[in-house]
Amino acid sequence: MKVSVKYAISRFIHGRIDEVKDEVAVETPIAIYINGKRLRVLYVTPQELVELAIGHLITEGFIKNLEEVIRIDVKDSEAHIEASTTVEERIKLHNAKVIDTVKTMCGHSSEELVENLPAKRVQSNIQWPLNEIFKLVGKLNLDASLYRRTGGVHAALIADTSSRFFI
Repeated sequence: MKVSVKYAISRFIHGRIDEVKDEVAVETPIAIYINGKRLRVLYVTPQELVELAIGHLITEGFIKNLEEVIRIDVKDSEAHIEASTTVEERIKLHNAKVIDTVKTMCGHSSEELVENLPAKRVQSNIQWPLNEIFKLVGKLNLDASLYRRTGGVHAALIADTSSRFFI
């Protein structure tokens, strides 16, 4: 699937309007299924969908570790995940909080949505040297080529305290 497309646009530069081609990020729906039941639909850039689906489930607290994932199959606009019964139980417990479709922030105030999220304090003794943080941010910016071309996607990097990066 394409992650970006070129569109003809009118750009106002230096007092005149020029017709130019601009690169725009593609966003497409992907449905996440757990053990055959649809959990959620996300609107995403169609790349690294396995990582996105697993990362989303971890972030939402539905899976705690990769051992709970038996199999994952991503085809077209669907991610089918076979998971342990523990995962299904967590989903049932959180069913009242489950959002069926996660849309982009367009038309909504992100501040409004963030204010309604419960605050979670992280307890950790991990310390990062400032220069390592800047080095990792530099790596993220270097690797985020689609963002640099379109300005319309998010980028992420996972690293350990030795600055080894994984994504």
